[in-house]
Amino acid sequence: MHPRYKEKWLERKKKLSLKLKKAEEQGNEDRVEYLERLIRVADRKLIS
Repeated sequence: MHPRYKEKWLERKKKLSLKLKKAEEQGNEDRVEYLERLIRVADRKLIS
């Protein structure tokens, strides 16, 4: 993976994690599930 592309996904994952934390605090289950799915996608992108 190109370093800049990897950097972009790492940054996106960091932002998603912050949003996930906020959604958990608010008790918004649908949003939590959605964000967890996006984070898994980011993980897959970083692994490949």
